[in-house]
Amino acid sequence: MIIKRFVILDKKNKLANEFHFSPNSNVIYSKKGTVGKSSLLKSIYYCLGMNIKSFTKTWNYRQMMFKLYFTHNNQEGWIIRHHRYYKVYDRDELLDEGEYSKWFANLLNMQIKLRTKNSENLSQVVAAAILSLFYIDQDSSWQGTPFRNTASLTWYDSKDMPKSIFEYVLNLKSNEHLEKEEKKGKLKKEHSELTSNHNSLLTLKDQFILTENCNSFVNEDEYKEDLRKYLSIINTINQQLSTYNGQIYSKQVELDSLKLEIRELEEILKYNNELYENHSIRCSKCDSFLTEQQSKERMKLDYSSFLLAENIKDTQSKIEKVEQDLNSLLNKKIGLDKEYKTLSNQLKITSSKASIDAYIQSVGEKKSQDKYYAILNDLKIKISKINDDLKIINADIKILTKEQDKNRAKIDSDFTVFFNELADKLPSVDCDFIFLKFNQIKNSGSALNQTYLVIYLTYIKILMKYSSVELPFVMDSIIKDELDPGVISSSYLLINKVLLSSQKQTLFAALNDKFQYLTGECNRIEIKSDQKLLNKESYEKLKSEIVV
Repeated sequence: MIIKRFVILDKKNKLANEFHFSPNSNVIYSKKGTVGKSSLLKSIYYCLGMNIKSFTKTWNYRQMMFKLYFTHNNQEGWIIRHHRYYKVYDRDELLDEGEYSKWFANLLNMQIKLRTKNSENLSQVVAAAILSLFYIDQDSSWQGTPFRNTASLTWYDSKDMPKSIFEYVLNLKSNEHLEKEEKKGKLKKEHSELTSNHNSLLTLKDQFILTENCNSFVNEDEYKEDLRKYLSIINTINQQLSTYNGQIYSKQVELDSLKLEIRELEEILKYNNELYENHSIRCSKCDSFLTEQQSKERMKLDYSSFLLAENIKDTQSKIEKVEQDLNSLLNKKIGLDKEYKTLSNQLKITSSKASIDAYIQSVGEKKSQDKYYAILNDLKIKISKINDDLKIINADIKILTKEQDKNRAKIDSDFTVFFNELADKLPSVDCDFIFLKFNQIKNSGSALNQTYLVIYLTYIKILMKYSSVELPFVMDSIIKDELDPGVISSSYLLINKVLLSSQKQTLFAALNDKFQYLTGECNRIEIKSDQKLLNKESYEKLKSEIVV
């Protein structure tokens, strides 16, 4: 993707402006600071889908409309963003963030999915997750873990960010690999559920199998006369007993499963409430109100707690219903025993009652035990099948990983070379960083800023060489709060080496006096110190360009 033109419209204040960019290096500059260079760069990536953590207070971006003209794969297009909604050149309807993220991923031919937090489930990544690799923010990117702090992506597992995005765009993990990882996660979840059911059945064994002597049936010859007389009665009673035993067994299993479910729901609700309490309305450090995104996350937690409570209430109602059904079945079985005794006395078969009792009991127990072992065996078969499937999918993943490790070794080698070459130009950067290992940088002051700069420029070089996705590289700040002239000179030497010498599109901000360090060709975009970024003169010209 190459950005060609960017339009900003503030209809409330009747202000606007437009900016044109070259397909290579672009420097947004001014003679003084705090004139809007950073706001312009932030707004470009905001329009693309980045959830920028901090704009300057005077930049009322939520009331502004942005339109970005671009070319991608020799096709021209545009994107409009106004607050939470998007409009794109090939769709008539407005898009929310989720719909836009799908459209953006399709535009870039990226179908990457990531694990959501505390889950094995994969979901389509939002646009901000992709953009976060190509955008260095002057505020959020120079603290915390590199790349991880640029955008708010807290709904993804932190161990996946930004490593999984890098692996995908650098072709170190394919869609096939991701699909197999997702299938593996589902199989493991199913395996866990079946194993839990299997263990529950083993625990309940003594309640349903009252005797192991299932072959002690009555001798047919010995009781031939009695059986011939009362066969119809025995068959009826036996059929009812078998039915009740089976129903009692099913209800007991269902009851135990519901009780287990309600315990798990209560634990989840407790954890969710703790998360909700931790998301206070005001920041504990600066006492500021939550951002809209954080408030939205807190509302989601509150709503999730409500749903969990309703689910617990619903499950408790189900438990009460199952307990009623179970008691009803037990009472019916007791009634059947009483009915049998009455019939026995009426038909004067007291002498043979023991034989009939033994027969009924043995047949009933045999039926119950057969059903128990049938269910248990079915679970064993399913668990065994999943184990076989997991072996196959693990073997497939191993093969894919082996193939991709060849590419990883090449990129890993280049990373080390690039990093050392860049670090050699700055005095305070350690050379002990490992490819795709993202950790908090342990340093401070100028040494910390130099380290960030080398890390970001190294990954930019890697992306320029190997990325399957082409997006403009934006550096909102070259190096933060640096005063040493020698360090400044060396830092801009690296900018020449990486950003200005590349054929890729790059955008970065600088003061006018820094051009003494820039030797490469670039498109200069001046933000004049005596003018605001937006003006009334441009409004009449541009107001018709953005219609939502």
